[in-house]
Amino acid sequence: ISNFIEMRDHTGDPKFRRKKKREQLLHRLFPNWYQPLYNMATFSRIPYGDAIKRANTQDEMVQYAFGIMMLIVVVLSVLGLLIVL
Repeated sequence: ISNFIEMRDHTGDPKFRRKKKREQLLHRLFPNWYQPLYNMATFSRIPYGDAIKRANTQDEMVQYAFGIMMLIVVVLSVLGLLIVL
């Protein structure tokens, strides 16, 4: 049901599309660490409930890492150490 709702309501949303591209990039860079929910549900034997939990954990970790990167950029900018091209 959640896949139907996702396909119906979100596939046209640019934010959703960026997230899917980011998921595929992370999967290509770190195939043993990051797997999109679609891949886990379709191409693995991971139980669906476990796949949902893992996907949520991965999303939280990516958001956390992004927040840290943004904090570093802000701090470096304030210190005048970031060179903008």
